[in-house]
Amino acid sequence: MTYYTLGKFTPYSPTGDNPNNILFLKNKDGKDFYELQKTNLLGDAFFVVDSSNKVVAADVDFSKLFPENLTVIAGEGEVDALNDYQSGLDSELNYYMWNGTAIIRNIPSNSEWLEHYLLKIDEIHAGILRVSVDTATSEEQNTWPSKVEAANASLNGIATAQQETLLTDEASAFTPVRTVVELANIIIEKSNAYLNCIGKAAAFKQQAQRVLSQSENQNEAKGLIETLQTNADTLAASLAV
Repeated sequence: MTYYTLGKFTPYSPTGDNPNNILFLKNKDGKDFYELQKTNLLGDAFFVVDSSNKVVAADVDFSKLFPENLTVIAGEGEVDALNDYQSGLDSELNYYMWNGTAIIRNIPSNSEWLEHYLLKIDEIHAGILRVSVDTATSEEQNTWPSKVEAANASLNGIATAQQETLLTDEASAFTPVRTVVELANIIIEKSNAYLNCIGKAAAFKQQAQRVLSQSENQNEAKGLIETLQTNADTLAASLAV
């Protein structure tokens, strides 16, 4: 396999009129992207790589690519990488990249795929908590501790004037109007439900991390993550506050 680079293509404005506002690209040698398409470019496959040298697009037809602020690598000869890339074998972990001399497949080490899927578990855990708080904004969530404190104080007859005002104002805004006692009980009930969410989500995360660390290979870990996501969705639905 023989490779050569066509360089990085960046936008530029050619002289003359451009009534259709066409975006023009040229490489570091000043060669226009569209003009290059008219030449007999050597290459059985063309790979577009980003700033990290990861392949983000590939085709046998150079004209089907549009490498804005990206680099194009041409390859002569049979290109297995192109077939694999186009058949969907590319993924977050297993991807093709340009190493300076060839297009190669990145195969993650055990520590790399483990770290990747541990981060997935963090995302799944965060997703459980997001569902459990429904549409509450972070600003609204910041008020919850004060409301719980006021509710507990009111029910125990030790609320300050400010705490009673907080509860009275919110209770009066409901239709039909709620009493302070009714609102306080609702706040406590929701608080207990949310604490239950936090506990179960944390337990889910710890168990998931433990099981993942016992995975023997990447495929097993990937399958586990898919199962965990399904289980997490079920758990989150049952914990919605």
